[in-house]
Amino acid sequence: HDESTSNLVHHIQHCSPSDLKESCMIAAYTQGSQYTESKHRMKITLWVACRNCPFSIVEDPELLNIFLHLNAHCVTPGRRTVSRNIKEIFLLSRKNVGAILQASIQFIANIFAYPGKIHICAGGWTSPNVISFIGATAHWIIDGKMVTVILDYIK
Repeated sequence: HDESTSNLVHHIQHCSPSDLKESCMIAAYTQGSQYTESKHRMKITLWVACRNCPFSIVEDPELLNIFLHLNAHCVTPGRRTVSRNIKEIFLLSRKNVGAILQASIQFIANIFAYPGKIHICAGGWTSPNVISFIGATAHWIIDGKMVTVILDYIK
């Protein structure tokens, strides 16, 4: 009965590490936090903007304490930096939002200019994992082909 680790050493020498998704996830977990100052700054900015929080919330002592508890090297941007970042994101995205709104206006104009009938349909359903949805769709015929558009849905 051999109690040495020679078999383990032999195994290590002849096996190559796997690049499987699971192996990468384990490696990332063992290395600890994936924190970067720029990623934290972006996430804080988006959180403040999306949740309509006051800019000063990023200087809240309890919130800062939570961040430092999670990562001792955490650098949280101040309220003025968050304000500037939100304005910068707005200026960068304004052109894209304008193009989306323009396309929506053109779409609506085409619907109202349509000479035929448009069928608006509402339906509700529940997914297998018991999440309920309700949706609205529009249907019409163009050149003998049915066109279907999802107007909106609510989860």
